[in-house]
Amino acid sequence: MREQPAPHGGEAMQSPTSTERVSGGWTSTFSALRHPNYRLFWSAQGLSVVGQTMEFVALGWLVYQLTGSALSLGLTGLAQALPRISLVMLGGAVADRVDRRKLLVAVQAVVAALYFVLATLVVLGIVQVWHVWGLAFVLGALRAFDNPSRQAIIPLLVAREEIPSAVALGNLAWEVPRLVGPATAGVLISLIGLGSTFYVAAVGFILSMLLYGVMRVQRVAIRAEGRNLLQDMGDGLDFVRRNELFAALIGLVFFNSIFGMSYQLLCQSSPSTSCAWGRKASDSYRQWSRRAPSRARWPRRVSPEPAIGALRHCWALGRLACSSSGSPGRRGIRSRYY
Repeated sequence: MREQPAPHGGEAMQSPTSTERVSGGWTSTFSALRHPNYRLFWSAQGLSVVGQTMEFVALGWLVYQLTGSALSLGLTGLAQALPRISLVMLGGAVADRVDRRKLLVAVQAVVAALYFVLATLVVLGIVQVWHVWGLAFVLGALRAFDNPSRQAIIPLLVAREEIPSAVALGNLAWEVPRLVGPATAGVLISLIGLGSTFYVAAVGFILSMLLYGVMRVQRVAIRAEGRNLLQDMGDGLDFVRRNELFAALIGLVFFNSIFGMSYQLLCQSSPSTSCAWGRKASDSYRQWSRRAPSRARWPRRVSPEPAIGALRHCWALGRLACSSSGSPGRRGIRSRYY
């Protein structure tokens, strides 16, 4: 497959090139922010993540208010996870073939519309749990296309040597809103109610849609040459199979997401000191482990594979210790923060 640049919006657009240099006022860590398009993208991603994490808390609270069942909370997570897992490879293949900016705009618009519908159902008092499950399923499907598009558009926004900076800043725009969003949702639910909280989240996605919309990104047209989406997905699987490092990373993230993160949803049904304490510790670990490789520099004498293996075993031991220790509060561990 060959890529051929085509001007976006009928104008000849110049994408960032490796000949551009960072001005003296910017460090290498923040160099990607000198590009206006990347600043728009970075801001839009932050707003989107705030909306997603607000949704996570609000949906869980809504389901528990409707049913009082931990099983229903689990089914809500399943409704989002199934399409997200099954369609993510298709989403990546589609992102390689279409205008990624337009795809991002479309996804944000549909998510905002779904939030408005759910908020209206809540305000009118006619929402039912199957409404929530249906919405969760559609949201999961949309994010199977949203995430690959966001990752694939980064090389079109910055110069090649600034991609590590863009990835690191992207992680920052992901992790900080993950802390802000749930707290914001909790405050809003207590002050203005669930329905209005969904309206606020919808406004966040509308702002994200507008920021993506004003980006001026060079479109990359891909000549398929007789290939289809299934062949492209097969090539991706073959690449992962032949590269043990990528296979280990993807496997680690997969099992962490499926078996390690479910406690966040179930905390809705059992609010306790242990949940808050464990969630903060887990968030701190994940922020560090994500940002550490984002600088794209490993010591010359250290291979990344042993380091990843060490992280994997530390994560497993930490989970085992937390699961067997019970509530830290009941065992005399106190923190002035929780």
